[in-house]
Amino acid sequence: ANDDVKEEKINIDLPDDFKLIVNGDRSDPNWKAIAKYALNRGFNKSTMWSMRVGYSNEFAWNRRLIITSFDQDGELNYITGRSIDPENSFRYKNLSAPRNTLVFNEIDIDWSTPLLLAEGPLDLVKVKHNKTCLLGSTLNKESLLFQRIVENCTPVILILDRDAKKKALKIAEDLTEYSISVKIAFPPDDKDLNDLMEDEIEQLISSAQQYDYKLKLKIKLGNDNL
Repeated sequence: ANDDVKEEKINIDLPDDFKLIVNGDRSDPNWKAIAKYALNRGFNKSTMWSMRVGYSNEFAWNRRLIITSFDQDGELNYITGRSIDPENSFRYKNLSAPRNTLVFNEIDIDWSTPLLLAEGPLDLVKVKHNKTCLLGSTLNKESLLFQRIVENCTPVILILDRDAKKKALKIAEDLTEYSISVKIAFPPDDKDLNDLMEDEIEQLISSAQQYDYKLKLKIKLGNDNL
């Protein structure tokens, strides 16, 4: 009886006046404010291009840094707009396909080389590595990202914030069940990836430790040298 019930397709469209920041209207005060915010968050001209960040003056997206995501076929599957105004309590506006069905910017991923997993899009700005993000701090076994990693046997470098240690362990455990190599690192102190300099991120990646039972115990016992 339910044969004709189809999953509703969510239409994800950029605002009509969307412009990449690098192609923005330099006389527009909103463009200036958003470009300045992007620079403060660690973007440079090259990463503004490669991560395809933009802006819009439509009411719903006004004064937001818009970050886009495309699937492997180049179809838009996720948009987030980060408010640049600290007093705006509505920090993020998202348009998204169901989270389990999308891989953030899969169009840019090389599944044959180690893949860095971080929490959110802004954590990826200064990472020069093959990368994507969880759009959160969990990785569901049913998700497309989990399945892609397993089917390609892609080694993972997992870098979540220190307050997500338990979640990092769960992700590592789930992936190693499928014989995926997982290395783990945490940014120092209470910082997230975006707070670090590029060379500090490189250092963090190269010092990531292989997940195994010993490392699991070490993390559980609160060994913060990781």
